[in-house]
Amino acid sequence: MTPSRASRFRAARIDGKRKSRKEIRDEVKAAKQAEAGKMTIARLWDKYEAHKSELKSINIEKGRCQKYLLPEFGNKEPHDIIKLDVDRLRIKLSKNLKPQSVKHVLGLLKRIVNFGVSMQLCENLNFKTDPIKVDNLKTKI
Repeated sequence: MTPSRASRFRAARIDGKRKSRKEIRDEVKAAKQAEAGKMTIARLWDKYEAHKSELKSINIEKGRCQKYLLPEFGNKEPHDIIKLDVDRLRIKLSKNLKPQSVKHVLGLLKRIVNFGVSMQLCENLNFKTDPIKVDNLKTKI
């Protein structure tokens, strides 16, 4: 840092073009507090898991959530998820999973969001999810 450069920084702060270090720290602190108040899918899942811990299927749901939902939607709030995101996830899962498994994963997403809405932790999805039709007819006995 040279004296002329420091002088330019001071002049920019005086003119209001640059923020002081205290203002920058305050903004970062406010952003962290706002982030702590966000109810993301990951935080909703933690609360859902704690509330539904007595269910036998919670371990299966935990695996589905950690493997398929959290990588895609873990840091998103439910009202930020759009129908296109869910359709992309459905198509991506359909390439590797059976239709019933895809239905279970999307049903889990719906249950997590509905749990958050019923506990007044977050807003609902901005769209209605289309049910997946599964044809489970056996061709051989």
